[in-house]
Amino acid sequence: MKKLSWLLAAAVVLVTAVPVVAGEGEKCTASAQECLDHMGAYKQKGWMGIEMDKNAQGALVVSRVVEGSPAAKAGIKAGDVLVSRNGIKLADSEAIKQDKDSWKVGAQVSYIVLRDKAEKTVKVTLGEMPENVFAEMVGKHMIHDHMAAATATAEAK
Repeated sequence: MKKLSWLLAAAVVLVTAVPVVAGEGEKCTASAQECLDHMGAYKQKGWMGIEMDKNAQGALVVSRVVEGSPAAKAGIKAGDVLVSRNGIKLADSEAIKQDKDSWKVGAQVSYIVLRDKAEKTVKVTLGEMPENVFAEMVGKHMIHDHMAAATATAEAK
């Protein structure tokens, strides 16, 4: 519990210096505790090191590549449009979720990206998520999706 408290405190400090990145109009419907449990399990999975947003056409676009991450080492760039992963079109959200659930540190993931109007295959060897990146991810999510709702509820009272 002490480590989780430290992690959340670090996340809040990191988040105050980093703008919130989230899909427009998308909010988490799980409880804060459910999210913490899920994110704790997610920390043990293979990590790629990108943030994504949807463009006007609904395609996933890389908005940020974490410096030194597996994605950066593989050559993924901000602005790349993700077309498929491991042969699965990204429009098939259920298949993509099942594929990501199997990610392990050291596994290789193959993406087809659209860059400069041409498709390119990029192979990423997944790594372990660094503590500071994990804290930032948790902090962003908790502030954006849970603290904002709690603040609005408190202000309404």
